[in-house]
Amino acid sequence: MGRGNFCANGNLSDQWYIDNEWYEEPEIDENGEETGETWLDYDYMLEDVEENILKAIEKRFPSFRKTEKTVDHYWGKCYKLENELFSIGIADNEWSLAIFIEENEENVSWNGYQGLAEKHFLQYKEGIEKILLESYGSIYKRGTAWTCNKVERSA
Repeated sequence: MGRGNFCANGNLSDQWYIDNEWYEEPEIDENGEETGETWLDYDYMLEDVEENILKAIEKRFPSFRKTEKTVDHYWGKCYKLENELFSIGIADNEWSLAIFIEENEENVSWNGYQGLAEKHFLQYKEGIEKILLESYGSIYKRGTAWTCNKVERSA
């Protein structure tokens, strides 16, 4: 199985995973010694992604504006940025945090924007992946329904 079970929906969609290990802190015992165990500072992880990653996406693609739409309570799927064509969001993914982009199918289909969406999708996808690699050095990208591939920043 891949890094988790979350799957972005739609013909024009993609997703990346930030491993929770980036945000794990060593557990310290009462003597100030590391126990060998770690704990996940989940609130800090979400705050960091929102403050750094999503702001970098907004800066690179100014057509995106902030939004706060929780669309799937089971996965904690929440859209954070959107424009007329796409929504970008985050989802809890058990072992990782999923960053995803999905086509706004209703707007694209009903308004005849399919060609425009296809034209911009590759640009958005490559830009988001570059931002993630610049920030983390390595990320995971969905392969098939049950696999993912590690992607590393080139030297």
